[in-house]
Amino acid sequence: ENAKHKILPFLRLASFEFDDDSKQVCTVRYFFRKALAGCNASGFQEGDRIGTESYITPEPLIVFFHGLGCSKYDFVGAVDRLPKASILGIDWPCTGILESRHFEEDEAIVDYLVNSRGDFNFPAMVEFAYKAVKTILQDLGYDSRSKFTLVGHSMGAKLATLYAGTYPEDVIALVNVEGHLHPSDPKMAIKLLNDLQRDMDGKDESVSEAEATKKTFQRLQDQFLDGVPNSDAIAKWMQVMKQMTSAKGFYAQARAIVSEGEAVPDRLWELFVKLACTEQAESAVTVDQARSEAFVPTPKVMHIYGERNREALSSSLTLYRSRCDKRLTIREIAESGHFPFFDNPDEFWAVLDEWLSQQGLWGCNAPKSNAS
Repeated sequence: ENAKHKILPFLRLASFEFDDDSKQVCTVRYFFRKALAGCNASGFQEGDRIGTESYITPEPLIVFFHGLGCSKYDFVGAVDRLPKASILGIDWPCTGILESRHFEEDEAIVDYLVNSRGDFNFPAMVEFAYKAVKTILQDLGYDSRSKFTLVGHSMGAKLATLYAGTYPEDVIALVNVEGHLHPSDPKMAIKLLNDLQRDMDGKDESVSEAEATKKTFQRLQDQFLDGVPNSDAIAKWMQVMKQMTSAKGFYAQARAIVSEGEAVPDRLWELFVKLACTEQAESAVTVDQARSEAFVPTPKVMHIYGERNREALSSSLTLYRSRCDKRLTIREIAESGHFPFFDNPDEFWAVLDEWLSQQGLWGCNAPKSNAS
């Protein structure tokens, strides 16, 4: 409730038609807070072009993708902690819902993507994110070719990685927060779907699939709370799941995670490594070269994880360090688990702020015209 109260002045809605030939209107909930303190990038002027796809302004933009069963409120800390940047957090369909009518509207989006794209999978979700972000930025007055730093948590980190690989012209930096990309990493979504299927197989014929799904969803929340009764992070997660998340949408997202892992198990971690280990030497690029038509900036990349998950992620961390050398920044947040921004917010936001500053990203990554 405190998070919602703090971010309430920045809450907005944006609507767009998913396809030119479709009447399916999607509404995305988001928050936006304009930078409180601008900072200029040395050597560049506002409005300068970087290649053909990005434009410079003194106020960088950070876009946040949340995880499974979470919401844009996970990143409310950015409102106070990142004053130099404009910040944008969006909700995936069926999450972050504040009005009852949005449950049915969002579930219709899921059904539409299943019918029109063949599945509610990661490519479909990334397509949704691309169109949502472009619509929002246009509404805010940004240039259509604006670039931004993309921060994703958990499932959101998986989707952020795929977004950066699919639309590289948009992303100047990628931050993976507890995104388990490697096949050896924990696989909670598989258990969620197995539990749901078991309940479906055992339900009475008089009980509808929707009712059974909601019942399983409620029991899942109780199990999480009982399993870690003293965890503030889990309590916040369950609050969002209980009050602002559609059961149908939650399990659709879980299926998307499992589908990605089964269909293309190596795609995300290989893409993440590729983005982090590009051979292009950014430090050797001059201002004149950066302004040239042929130059396409490669993203800066960071991986953040919680100290309590160090062992669970040991295989992927070893792989990242061996393959990416110094191109990838890896930071561990002390005394935290899967939700470092809840478990240790002071360190989490300080690490993100410090890294963005060290990479020269304050002032050269989020072009716009007259956002307000």
